[in-house]
Amino acid sequence: MGCFLPIEGGVIYAFVVPAMFIILINTVVLIKTLHIFLDLKTNKDKSEVERIKATLRAMFILTPLLGLTWIFGLLQFTTESAIAFSYLFVICNSSQGVFIFVTQCLMDEEVKKALKQILKRGEVNNSSVSPSAPSGTDRQVSTRASAVELAT
Repeated sequence: MGCFLPIEGGVIYAFVVPAMFIILINTVVLIKTLHIFLDLKTNKDKSEVERIKATLRAMFILTPLLGLTWIFGLLQFTTESAIAFSYLFVICNSSQGVFIFVTQCLMDEEVKKALKQILKRGEVNNSSVSPSAPSGTDRQVSTRASAVELAT
């Protein structure tokens, strides 16, 4: 038995129906977003190949963000190769955080520029934290000690 929900008795529909509804809504959102993306003025000036590449990149980024990897979760109940879809479902859903970090942080141009500047300098800018500045608890203790001195 691979799933905690038995297929017999209809209990599985407690998973399947909400998942199908969410996949449907997210697919509509993806299609609408890609339609708007293609209508942008910057994309209209590109060649057909560049537009296809940009659209595929947008789909690649948006698919995990919208949770469309849950399609694999549904396919594990409907096909004979259920174990393959089970593995795909687990791998895709467990790697979403890493995927979002890579696509939204590491691939961002501003982040790339900042990392290049840091690597070029060879050190992280620690100007906001000086070694002589007291930490939060040290500051509280020194403030209280000053208050005690003023009171006496």
